[in-house]
Amino acid sequence: ALGAAIERDRDEHELRVSESRLRRALDAAGAGTFEWRPGQVNQWSDAWYRMLGHAPGGIDASFDSWLKCVHEDDRERVGTALARSRSERIPLALDYRIVTPEGDVRWLSTIGRPLDNADAHREAMAGLVLDVTEQRRRAVRCAHGPAQSRLGAATDRFRYRRVVRNRPRFRAIAAGS
Repeated sequence: ALGAAIERDRDEHELRVSESRLRRALDAAGAGTFEWRPGQVNQWSDAWYRMLGHAPGGIDASFDSWLKCVHEDDRERVGTALARSRSERIPLALDYRIVTPEGDVRWLSTIGRPLDNADAHREAMAGLVLDVTEQRRRAVRCAHGPAQSRLGAATDRFRYRRVVRNRPRFRAIAAGS
């Protein structure tokens, strides 16, 4: 019994060290993680909440909540790619825009895969998310020059701030209630 307890303690210590190493690597990369399991509680990392412009736990970690954050011009493409990944059981690699509650447009790159599990949840997926906004902006600056890049970013901010201001919840916040 003593040997089993010592082995269990060693295994638990190794698990904590491994989890800590993974957290440090994800933090260093600025990466977020997600796991979707229909009918169960979904898991989003704190980093992913922040990428979406929310405090950790600030919105429901659901597929619908995430899809509402996806830029309206990207939703159909994103939904199609995700459905294909799930139905064909193939990896997902997708870049798309999200709109934060403040109206900022951010580019995210998601890499995920359907999960194989005994529960037969064909919809279950897990993956990694990176904010690639700055890389996209650098690419635009290289392709179009600095003036065009600033104009595009300012136009996106203006358009989505106007949309956000038209939402009742944000009007109430702006009014100080």
